[in-house]
Amino acid sequence: MADFDIQIKGGTIVDGTRVPRYRGDVWIKDGKVAQLGGRAPGFAKKVIDASGLIVAPGFVDLHQAARLPAPASAPARTPFSLAFRCT
Repeated sequence: MADFDIQIKGGTIVDGTRVPRYRGDVWIKDGKVAQLGGRAPGFAKKVIDASGLIVAPGFVDLHQAARLPAPASAPARTPFSLAFRCT
C-alpha cells in the first residue's frame, strides 16, 4: 500500500516562504501537500516527473478564483478578487 497519493518528482520548488527556489519533490496525500523536499518515508501511487518545471504548491490561480461568487461579507466598494483572494 502506498504511503502517499502523488509524488511530484525533481521539480524546482517555489513555496512562497521567501527561501530561494530549490530542486526537490512534493509529496501529496489526501489532496494536501504532505511534505516538501527531502526523502519521504515511503512511496506514492503515482509519480509525476517535473524535471525542468516550476512547482508552486499552494498557488491559487486568480483568474479561476475570480469566477466564484462573492460572499455576502465582501465590501461593496472593493472588488472581491482584491479584497479576499490576492495573497
